[in-house]
Amino acid sequence: MSDRRVARGQLDELLEPSERPGVTVRVIPFDVDGFAGASAALLYAGGRVPVLDTVQKDTVEWASLEPAPSRDFLHRLATEL
Repeated sequence: MSDRRVARGQLDELLEPSERPGVTVRVIPFDVDGFAGASAALLYAGGRVPVLDTVQKDTVEWASLEPAPSRDFLHRLATEL
C-alpha cells in the first residue's frame, strides 16, 4: 500500500504546480509512435540575479496531450491508485 501512497503523492506533486499561471505539465502517452529513444536537450542560463535564471527544454509538444487533458489524465490516474 505504501507504493500506491508514494505514487499518488508524486502525482499530486505534479498536479499542484500545474494549476499555477505560467506552469505547464504535459503527459506523453505510451502509445505515441516515433517517441521511443527521443532525447531532450536542456539549457540552463544563470546570471547575477537568480530570479531571472531561465531553463529552456526542447519540446515534445507534438507527442504530448494538451495541458488540460494532461491534468485530467493525472487526476484520473491518482484516483485509480
